[in-house]
Amino acid sequence: MQWCSLNSDDPNDVARFRNIIDRRRKDLNGWVATVTLQSDDDKDYPYNERMKALSEIVNHVSRETHGDGVILFPGGWFYADKKEPCTTYNWAGKKIGELLGEIEERIFVCIGIDGRVSEYAKDQVGIAISKDGIDAMGRKFHPTAQEDGNIKPADDYLSEEGGKSRIFELNGVKYYMCVCYDTYGLG
Repeated sequence: MQWCSLNSDDPNDVARFRNIIDRRRKDLNGWVATVTLQSDDDKDYPYNERMKALSEIVNHVSRETHGDGVILFPGGWFYADKKEPCTTYNWAGKKIGELLGEIEERIFVCIGIDGRVSEYAKDQVGIAISKDGIDAMGRKFHPTAQEDGNIKPADDYLSEEGGKSRIFELNGVKYYMCVCYDTYGLG
C-alpha cells in the first residue's frame, strides 16, 4: 500500500501538492498574536503613549501576518486609576476601531482596562475591538485568593459587561474572553 500517490520527480505532481498546501492555508481560520512588554511602573504610562505603542504593534503585526487574526494585549493595558473602566470604553473602541479600519484584514484587538485601583484593581475588564468598534467585553469573574472580597467580579462566566457578551466570532471561530485568572474558574 502506497501512502502518497504523488511523485516528487514529476513537475505536475509537485504543482498538485503546492495547490493542496495553498488550499489548506486558505482554509485556516486565522492567527492569534500575544503582546508581552516589560514595564517597571504602569501608572506612569499615559493613555496617549499606550495608544501610540498599540498602533505601532498592530501595524507591525498586520504587515508580518497574512489573513485575519486576533492580537491579545496585556490585562490592564489601559489604567482608569480611581475611575470605573467604563469611562474608557467608548474612547478605546473609537480609537482602536479607527486604526483597524485602515487595515484590509479583519483583526480583533483584545485589551484589558483596570479601574478603581487602590491596593487592587477593583474592576478588571477585557474588551475585544474590531474595525466595527467594541464587539465583546468581559469582567473578571474568578478572583485570586488575595483579590477575593477586594474586587468586583462578574456574577458568572457568562455575565455580560456593558450589554456585550464576552464571546466574539472571527471567520466561524468563536473566541471567549478570559481576564487574568478566569481560566481557572472554567474547570
